[in-house]
Amino acid sequence: MNIKTLALLLATLMANSVQAGLEMSKVFGDNMVLQRDIPVPVWGLGEPGEKVTVKFNGQEKTAIAGTDGKWIVRLDPLKASGEGQTMTISSSKITQSPHLQITNILVGDVWICSGQSNMEFPMKNLAKPEEETANADYPQIRLLSVDGKCIPIPQNSFGSAGWRNCSPKSVADFSAAGYFFGRKLAQELNVPIGLINCSWGGTGIEPWTPPEGFKGAELEQIRKMQDTFTKATIDDRRRIAEEFSQLPFAQKILGHYLKDGKPKDGNAVECLFLYSFRTKPTCIYNGMIRPLIPYAIKGVIWYQGESNASDMDYSEKQQALINSWRSYGAKAISHSILCNWLRFETTMCFLNSGFSSTTRSVN
Repeated sequence: MNIKTLALLLATLMANSVQAGLEMSKVFGDNMVLQRDIPVPVWGLGEPGEKVTVKFNGQEKTAIAGTDGKWIVRLDPLKASGEGQTMTISSSKITQSPHLQITNILVGDVWICSGQSNMEFPMKNLAKPEEETANADYPQIRLLSVDGKCIPIPQNSFGSAGWRNCSPKSVADFSAAGYFFGRKLAQELNVPIGLINCSWGGTGIEPWTPPEGFKGAELEQIRKMQDTFTKATIDDRRRIAEEFSQLPFAQKILGHYLKDGKPKDGNAVECLFLYSFRTKPTCIYNGMIRPLIPYAIKGVIWYQGESNASDMDYSEKQQALINSWRSYGAKAISHSILCNWLRFETTMCFLNSGFSSTTRSVN
């Protein structure tokens, strides 16, 4: 290897090392859909004081990373486009190309699909899935699934396989309710549709609601829970995991983490410890919804209620969920469609103009 080649290799390695310090939120990736007609936040992490430039669709926006490394720019409203475009993100501390690039981006309407098992129910579990999945070839529909995570502390990142074009293969594990909703929109509106699946079977509404949706004694309970989590020693985590593992639910769903009725190893202790917070207020919001904010979206569809079937104040809890999600997503959320099945069939729609509901008995 001659000196010139070695120097080039070292320069490339150094550039890649610096490049690794410029990170995007995981909600941004190849094949994504950006929301049309409203300002679009784009954000990530860099080095403090770093100047970051974002280029997309003829626009160029810059930001300076704060002392915590966080930066954000806002693109001007975009028109719907089914043509794949590229976003380039560059740094003042990186002189070599290529910079970060996100490819095959469409512009249309983005919806979050959230709730419990009825929303989580995948296409492959339909009574006759073959025909529906075989015909699910819609390159103008893009799918993103957020991995389930429950944690008492708000998170900035989430687990996911990333955005995928809607195809027979990718749709098989996706929410059936979300897919049929998105397909209907794509067919009627003739614009690209982005669907973000944030659902988890068997969950109540409380874990999906941030602190702003609670008050009084409930907030104190949340604070105590957060202290329990943040101050837990290794022994505390093992004790909580062992107590949780005695529940019939845990033994049925998480039996593979157990041996002789107890966590089988350190990894099992950690998983059971975290899973024990699954039913606690705010914990799923922290792990699955908070990391998406402030991604620009058209709205939310919510399919949940069975786990709160005995709650006579469920409509108030729904209103708290809507208001608190909006306190973060704010103007980015223009519509919410909420469905739950209790002793009545209830469909609720929350628009900018207010809240309405229709109820009819299904006895």
